[in-house]
Amino acid sequence: MNLARSGKNIFYISIVSAILLFFSACGEDKKENTGDKKTIPTETAEKEITPQKVEETPEEDDDNIYTLKYDFREGDIFNYNLTSITHSLQHVESDSVVTIKANQTIDYEFSLKVVNVLIGGIFDFEVTVNSVILVADMNGTPVAYNSKETPEGEGMPEYETLLNNPFRVKVSGDGEVIAVTNTDKLVEKFITYQPRKNFSREEIAQFESALKQEALKPLTQQFFRTLPENNIKVNDNWNSELFAKFNTFDITNIVDYKLKSVKDNIANIEINLGTRSEGKNDITEGGVFYHFSTPEIYGDGTMKFDIEKGLMTSSTTNMTVSATITMESDGLTAPAQKAVRTENTIKTNKVEFVSKSSQNPDS
Repeated sequence: MNLARSGKNIFYISIVSAILLFFSACGEDKKENTGDKKTIPTETAEKEITPQKVEETPEEDDDNIYTLKYDFREGDIFNYNLTSITHSLQHVESDSVVTIKANQTIDYEFSLKVVNVLIGGIFDFEVTVNSVILVADMNGTPVAYNSKETPEGEGMPEYETLLNNPFRVKVSGDGEVIAVTNTDKLVEKFITYQPRKNFSREEIAQFESALKQEALKPLTQQFFRTLPENNIKVNDNWNSELFAKFNTFDITNIVDYKLKSVKDNIANIEINLGTRSEGKNDITEGGVFYHFSTPEIYGDGTMKFDIEKGLMTSSTTNMTVSATITMESDGLTAPAQKAVRTENTIKTNKVEFVSKSSQNPDS
């Protein structure tokens, strides 16, 4: 068993995992503007699966100036629920035709404790996954897991590894998860579930890197969104760019935020995604010709930010990715064969703030 590959399978990370970081939207390239500018999503044909509709917030006339800033203090503990819903449809044509439909819903309970507030306004959080409930099916075959009801050691290793096993993240003042640390115990626990125990240092390092970058970072980023650097008014926009690799393409995800309204100190924010793709559609490797369609990527969402408390109270985000790969062997090194795989994936993430407590009497 390849340990690094096992890490990539945690949390149902599919071939679109890097792109699904969209609503983690961070990056150093952040711009602000005013007016009604929006990025334009990539055009796409109708699919057999459709995202959940995001409720629109009506615009309001409001000339007030608002400051959106995180207010986290040492000793604060924030409890959040995260629901991650994935619908995937794969269609493979070769000698036969195979269609795979997969649906998955995962409910997480998180606690985030502010351990330190560092120089430069960086927040150091201790993150704990308190529970996981999974309901899924693949072509009608059900899968279920509930950490609250399943005895330890009898559940799914990829989730039991996380349970009550804290790790640390550093978050910038504008909401970017910039580092994931203290994952040693997570790695050690995951290895105990593997039949093979003697992994090399390189294999362990590869797994730990995949765990941090492809699982823990996008997972914890769901509790933070990029905030504007300056004061804003209703109908003002700001955006950020996120760079990712997808097959042979370099993808620039442009996430556009717009302040739609403010009521009772709650900022209602609209989110939209535009993308740029650069790369090769065709490559040949090992006697096999590959054609990669330019991926179709789009998304939208909403979030609520409590201006007085300085935290995100809820968000709903949708992300859709569609791509096709055609593979054809030259018939020299192997029998001539052609296969076409099309995958459409929709991911919806819902975040709800539950409660706040503090171990700091001054907080």
